[in-house]
Order: sequence, then C-alpha cells, then structure tokens
Amino acid sequence: DSLDEFPNDPTRAFSRYYPDRNTWGTLAYEDNWPDRGDFDLNDVVVRYRTREIMNARREVVSLELDYRVLAHGGAYDMGFGVRLPGVPASAVRQATLSRNGAAAQPLAIETGQTEASYVVTRSSLGDLPNGSGANCLFANTQSPCSVVSPVSYRAVIDLTAPLASSRFTSPYDPFIFRTNRRTHEVHLPGRQPTPLAGATLFGQGDDRTVPGTAFTYMDRERRPWALDIPVEWKYPEETHDIGWAYPKVKDWAQSSGTASRDWYTTPVVRHLYTKP
Repeated sequence: DSLDEFPNDPTRAFSRYYPDRNTWGTLAYEDNWPDRGDFDLNDVVVRYRTREIMNARREVVSLELDYRVLAHGGAYDMGFGVRLPGVPASAVRQATLSRNGAAAQPLAIETGQTEASYVVTRSSLGDLPNGSGANCLFANTQSPCSVVSPVSYRAVIDLTAPLASSRFTSPYDPFIFRTNRRTHEVHLPGRQPTPLAGATLFGQGDDRTVPGTAFTYMDRERRPWALDIPVEWKYPEETHDIGWAYPKVKDWAQSSGTASRDWYTTPVVRHLYTKP
C-alpha cells in the first residue's frame, strides 16, 4: 500500500501526468484556417494538464483532462474539443465535465464522431468577455486592456475496460472549431480531421493539408495553425506574427521539428503579450 496511490481500489495503482503534476502546457491556435491570417497564434490559447490513471499492469483505466481557456484574440467564436485517437466511442463507460469547479455534469461523445471525441466548450467568446479599455476587442491578447479571468474545465473519462498505455500520447488531439460553422476545424500539425470536418476546405487558401498523411494543418512552409508547447508559454501580442515574437520558429517548422527545438524559449519580448 505504501507504493500504491489508490490502496483501497484494486483497479487503480498510480497516475501519469503531463507535463507534470504541478505544471501546465499550452495549446495555441490561429482561427483563420485555411487562410494564414495575422498568424499571431493567440486566437484561442488554452493551458492544459492531463492525468492518466493506470492499473498495476500499466494500462489506462481513466483520464482527467484539465483545461484553462486563457485568451481569445480572434473575431470568430470558437469551440474547443478533444479527441482520443484510436479509442472508439464504445471504449468509454462514462465521462463528466465540470466548469470552474462546479459539480460535474455528464459529458456525451459528440454526435457524429466514431472515436471518443468531446466538446469542452462551444464558445470562446462566451467564456471570455472582451477586456475593458479603449479599442479592446479581445480577451488577454492586448496589453493595454484589462485582464480577463480564465475559465477552467475538467473532463473525467472512465474506460469500459483497461487499454494499453501506448494508445495514449498527451495532449491527444485537442482542436478548435468555429461555433457557427462546425466544418472549420483546426488541429495540431500531423493530426487528422474528425468526420465532422469539411473535406473541401483542405488545400484552400494557404493550407496544404494532405488528409491521411503526416502533412496536415500546415502551409507550404510547414508553418502550423496550432501549437502544443510543454510549458506556460508567453504568446504573441495581438497582430504580432509569431515569427516576430519567436524568430527561430521558422527554422523549427521548415525542418519538421528537428532544428531549433527550443525555439519557444528565446522570445523577442516587445512582441509578447506581457500580462499574466
């Protein structure tokens, strides 16, 4: 029992966190896909932390997904969701979602999805009202404007039967979508669209996605519309291109992630959003 995190539950033994028990990663999105937009990667910014609860055989029996919707710097109202790639809907026994620490409510798999895929929030604009001040049109992306409190969510997903831990790689497949046009999804580079995405959008505008391959949600220079960063990342100020704020990001993107892997640690501070 001294080595068992759950001494009174024979189905659970220990937890695996990402990035860590007391730290957060950052998801950052550009909402103008398939067009490049201003490419400040602050249209939706979400802090995240995941916990995989495992049995003594190192199989996953349950997930706890913590999210903090931190900023919206885009004109579109965006939803935020997460999919567990390779985990069929039938593999989930039950799921719940709580908002800002309130009582958890049942969370259903999104209609039309074949894998375990959930909508965490349908409205970034509803979660985060604009900051106050002159010309304040967004939330937590314009330094002269007031700070807006983030909104926290916790999703708990219990599996019907334990699954091999190799199926789970945090942060799984977090994505955003336009609230009034569900076909417009934005995923991390290399992730696949869900069945609800609009197939005719791929290859339009600046997008060069080839569905079914590793080249998805990137432009011709391999610049992505979404980022997963394993720290509490300082994102760009409104309308400041991420390449201005983090000059090494271009080398990282064009090298398929092999060069300048620490690009997010060397910012040009004058291009960053400077408030908490």
